[in-house]
Amino acid sequence: MTGDFLPERRRASVFSQLVTILLLLVAAGVAAWLLL
Repeated sequence: MTGDFLPERRRASVFSQLVTILLLLVAAGVAAWLLL
């Protein structure tokens, strides 16, 4: 694709990575809360 290296695409990629990490942290926190 022609727009892969646009700053907007890079920002969206970083944002999606942050959202994924945040979801993993929330899932880990819920799992720990349920297990403890």
